[in-house]
Order: sequence, then structure tokens, then C-alpha cells
Amino acid sequence: MKDNELVAEGYVSVFIKVLRADSIYNTAPYFKEPIQNLKLVYGVPKNITLPEYADDENDQVIISITKMPLFVSLSFRNLTLTPTEEDIGIYELEIVLSDFSPN
Repeated sequence: MKDNELVAEGYVSVFIKVLRADSIYNTAPYFKEPIQNLKLVYGVPKNITLPEYADDENDQVIISITKMPLFVSLSFRNLTLTPTEEDIGIYELEIVLSDFSPN
């Protein structure tokens, strides 16, 4: 290096997490059976129990629904559907199983 040269250095912080070999892979939870499409009649409430689910790592699983219309409610694996005449139409519910793996 010559006396009139400037040297610039940069640093990057890197975080490293070391895991046990058996905890590296986390698969998504899944329903043990498929969920069937539904046809409802307004004014006639319906209760549906969602199929059992599994998680290969035995993590805690939470069920949630996106795009949930107001006439649908969820409690654990139980859906309660209470459509009114104003709810006539076609709806797509996205039922999501999430695990809370520490990995």
C-alpha cells in the first residue's frame, strides 16, 4: 500500500443459528382427509367438523380461515354456518393450518 492510498473496509453482521440435526426440517401440518365443497340453504344453519389434522413434528397447530364471510365462525375444528338471504352467492374459504415450530 502506498502512503497516499485510502483503505475502506466494510463489515456485515451475520447471525448463525446452530440446530440439532433432527430439527432442521419442518413440514407443514395437513388435514388427514380432504375437505368437501358445501352447498347451503339460507336460513338453515349448518355445523361442520373439520377433519383431523397431523403435524409430522408434533408441533402445536392453529387453524385459521382467510376470506371468512360474516355468516361463518370457527371454534377449534368446528365451523358454524348461518347464511341469510343476503348471503346468497359463492364463497371461497381458505382454511390454513399453521404450526409453531421453534425452528
